Amino acid sequence: MLVFDKKIEEEIYSILLKRSKDVDKYFSIQKMFNEGLLDIEFEKKFRQFYRMNTAGLTQDHFKVYFKHLKNKESDLVKILTDLYNIKTLRGSHSLQFSFTTKLLHTIDNNLPIFDKFISSYFSIANPNDFGLSLDKRLEKRQEMYCELVSSYKKLLLDKQVCKTIQDCRSRLSWPGDMISDIKVLDFMLWANGQIK
Repeated sequence: MLVFDKKIEEEIYSILLKRSKDVDKYFSIQKMFNEGLLDIEFEKKFRQFYRMNTAGLTQDHFKVYFKHLKNKESDLVKILTDLYNIKTLRGSHSLQFSFTTKLLHTIDNNLPIFDKFISSYFSIANPNDFGLSLDKRLEKRQEMYCELVSSYKKLLLDKQVCKTIQDCRSRLSWPGDMISDIKVLDFMLWANGQIK
């Protein structure tokens, strides 16, 4: 359960206030997406915000990724497979699970993203499954995402968690129409990860 003591909460709010430019970038990306402004500027902002430029991806990855985003593709396995089929800059194939969840979140901000801080908080680790078939690896990623979605849903049913979200919204002036409860939780867990 998401329970922070007052000292941790204060540190989280402090980090989020200091990183308000990052939060503003998130708002800008979501606004551009919702308004259909999916141009080169959008792609540049998106890639910078989600740190895609340092992930060893090729221009072909970006082309396929943003095509899926523009088409509002919501099939996790299809996106993962299409990106896997393109070799990285190192000449290997990889499952871009974290980036795929960020794509899905952009389309529907009530879906969570997966990154190292979320992985750590929920104890959901990327499996070491390189010896398995692609189908089995995809199945594991689908199970991981279902587990993550379920974990967030459980948190959002807890009264204390809801109060913490509302306190965060109030202190940081984040209106409900601009940011989902899922993303408020995500930012809080990210900030909590920065403390550790």
